[in-house]
Amino acid sequence: MKEMRFTPSAVSVVAGRYTVVAHNAGGLTHTFSLNELGQEITVTPDKTATFEVDLTPGTYRYVCRILDHEGLGMRGVLKVRSK
Repeated sequence: MKEMRFTPSAVSVVAGRYTVVAHNAGGLTHTFSLNELGQEITVTPDKTATFEVDLTPGTYRYVCRILDHEGLGMRGVLKVRSK
């Protein structure tokens, strides 16, 4: 992540357990939020944060929930397909 964008902004994976790794290469604090799954981490500048998540098939949005970062482009789509 960097100011007002996630890279990549679209991810496709097979259902299963994953470690999500979010590195903030920008100068502002951001969040990585998978709202539908109840997962959110805050990542300060030049730091990395992780969390574990069990993904079932579906389409999920990830966003930054700080101020209007989502509206400014910090959003993406995670597609999880069956094994």
